[in-house]
Amino acid sequence: FRTSRVRKMSPFMLTFSGDSESPGSLYTHEGEEFLLVLSGRAELHIEEDRFDLDEGDSVYLDAGLRHRLTRLGEEEVKVLAILCR
Repeated sequence: FRTSRVRKMSPFMLTFSGDSESPGSLYTHEGEEFLLVLSGRAELHIEEDRFDLDEGDSVYLDAGLRHRLTRLGEEEVKVLAILCR
């Protein structure tokens, strides 16, 4: 197979645990973002709204909106994230 040097999607795994989280503000970037919670519970902040996400939940958002994903509870959270330009 051939791969393109101009990629429109960037998939990666996010892991949130007690040692890896630091307080921060909401952020923005170009493009769109898809998130799928693989394990644990997370809270998604988009602008002034907050959404609880459980294992199996997914969300697709405009990454130009101010947003941030954080862990809910003490359990480690794993999230598949795909950023699209």
